[in-house]
Amino acid sequence: IILGALLTSLSMASTYSASRAQAKSLKREGTLKAKERARSTKALAGKQKASFLQSGIALTGEGTPQALIGETYDVGLEDISQLKENVNRRISNVWGKARTSMLSDLGLFALSAGMGGLGGGEEVIKGGAEVGTGAFKTSADIGFGQIGLGGIR
Repeated sequence: IILGALLTSLSMASTYSASRAQAKSLKREGTLKAKERARSTKALAGKQKASFLQSGIALTGEGTPQALIGETYDVGLEDISQLKENVNRRISNVWGKARTSMLSDLGLFALSAGMGGLGGGEEVIKGGAEVGTGAFKTSADIGFGQIGLGGIR
């Protein structure tokens, strides 16, 4: 039983560690993509401004040039927001799979311990589920969150 508990603990620790590494990797990847999208949005808006100015079109006041440049920024911000949502969803899925795997490991251990003459297997499962779910950080704790781009305009 002690060996089973040790093996279960090692398996759960391994699952947690792998999930944490995968979530961090997803966060890094998403941050890089969002920053690149912010850079490309600024570059496109800059090209638009230069093009209008070279054509002799004033950028002051309301009108098509300002609207077009504003729309460029708006689309860039929407893209960045979508990137963040997608990464957070993927991170949440990683933690959900890890949670399921760890609870499964814990449940199997509890069943095998209960069959081994310990009795009280049901109590072990209840206590284990509480411990198992409490050990996780949420996707918000380790998720994409704010990437510090500030306003891109």
